[in-house]
Amino acid sequence: MMRRTLCRGLCGAAAGMLIACGGGGGGGSDDGPSGNFSATDYHLTADLAAASVLASGSMDEQLEQALGDGRDGPPVHLHTIAGVRSFVLSTSVAPPSDREQAQLTTSVSETSSCDHSGTLTIRMTFEVPLVIPPGFVLGRQAGDKVKVTADDCAFSAGDRPVNGSFTATFVSYVDDDDYKLSLSFDRFGTDILQLDGTVRVTSVGTTGSMTLAYRGLTATFEDSTVTWHHSVQTESGTAAQASFSGEFESADGATFDWAQAQPFVLSPATGYPTSGVLTLRDAQGDRVEIVAGAEGFTYNFYTAGNTSSTPTATMQGRLYAD
Repeated sequence: MMRRTLCRGLCGAAAGMLIACGGGGGGGSDDGPSGNFSATDYHLTADLAAASVLASGSMDEQLEQALGDGRDGPPVHLHTIAGVRSFVLSTSVAPPSDREQAQLTTSVSETSSCDHSGTLTIRMTFEVPLVIPPGFVLGRQAGDKVKVTADDCAFSAGDRPVNGSFTATFVSYVDDDDYKLSLSFDRFGTDILQLDGTVRVTSVGTTGSMTLAYRGLTATFEDSTVTWHHSVQTESGTAAQASFSGEFESADGATFDWAQAQPFVLSPATGYPTSGVLTLRDAQGDRVEIVAGAEGFTYNFYTAGNTSSTPTATMQGRLYAD
């Protein structure tokens, strides 16, 4: 049976992320960076980028509250991309009884009442071949979809009702550790927060890597909006690692290139980076290195003409506890 769960923690998580960041991934332009910084203001852009890194890299570890009633299994955490992914991979369907119709596209749908108000509908669309190949998993083939629609859904009196939907489309699937999944959000959220846009999730079981490729994922909190077009990659092993790439957009709309000079190594206890370097570059060729340490970031500014290892300016950046 499909689980009856809801993303009531989504609002607090994304709202806090927006307030902390004030900016996000850039507009995906191919024209190069448009913004510039100097020795007196580079820390402002670096602060926004660092906050965005923290929101992306440690949100799972900081917001582990249980969501939904969990009556049909363990609670699912839909306030994070990881939680949405787990929710999708936990859904299951029974094979069609009519084998004559097995080669046709089949849909199954279940609507459940939320504890306090509204409903939650889960619809799966999939194809079943006439001859089942070895290793076939129903609902996990390329093109199979899971759509979750919330209609004024709240599980308790203190929750804001959630509306909208998200659709998960399988791009490829080997098993629950090796797959590609596209998640598309359509005005999913509450009256004060909504998510729109797409993120592609790629999991490689042999290496333990997970890549989130944001494709114009926009979160709107009241009158503030953040849009991401960057990619984040984490790798399991002795320590999880995260790498950022793409374009970063500051609060005033200026864009900067950001690239990972050294992957962030994430603490298993907190999810915060303990080492690693992320580089921001502006239109003039100036750069800022965001260097992760035990308690926070250090910002090193280099003018375009500075080819030495000594920064033009440096300062203590955002602390993880802030």
